[in-house]
Amino acid sequence: MSSKPGRVACWSLSVPDIEEVCHRYNQPWEFDPDHRESLFPLSNPCNPSYDLVPPYVNPMFFALLASTVVFTVIAVVQRVRREKT
Repeated sequence: MSSKPGRVACWSLSVPDIEEVCHRYNQPWEFDPDHRESLFPLSNPCNPSYDLVPPYVNPMFFALLASTVVFTVIAVVQRVRREKT
């Protein structure tokens, strides 16, 4: 499997900025310090009325995060119980 060495470099240099992405969705980009991107909850607004992150993403993200924590705790508890016997 061969790939061109410049391919990844080209992709990394052509990442569009927020203004370009907003214009693709026919939304004006407005800088508003009250509505800026955040990781918790996930948000990347073009303007106060339009967010690039769909509304279903945050509940799904936090549900998957919670289930990961629960299953990790279950796995650790089972391993500790197995080592005790």
